[in-house]
Amino acid sequence: MKPATDVYIDHGIALRREFDGDCCDFCNRPNPRYRLLCSDFVFTTSPMLRNIGDWMACDTCNEMIDQDRWEDLAQRAATSAQEFFRVHVPDAPGDFHDQLEHARATQAEFRRHYIRQSEPIWNPTKSYEN
Repeated sequence: MKPATDVYIDHGIALRREFDGDCCDFCNRPNPRYRLLCSDFVFTTSPMLRNIGDWMACDTCNEMIDQDRWEDLAQRAATSAQEFFRVHVPDAPGDFHDQLEHARATQAEFRRHYIRQSEPIWNPTKSYEN
């Protein structure tokens, strides 16, 4: 079965992509394996945007968070965003620096509300290769 194509909001960025389920909230790769407990909050950088609920992370992003490697995580998120836009929205404005600044700001908001606990997500119908 071909994955569905949809538009979704990823912490303030509207993206059109093919997907077959959940994505990591940091790098947008499919099949996240961890749920990161987070309180609800309003983004101070964009007061009209609101985070409701926990975030999800793939193995690599969860490891970076556990190790407080926030700059590495921001670099990974910005690289992933650049790859996505290069393939799916080649005319999109912005460059790597813009994506990196957005990732840093978004992750700073997340850190302020992160409860410092992750829980494995297990779904027997999905492959968990990254």
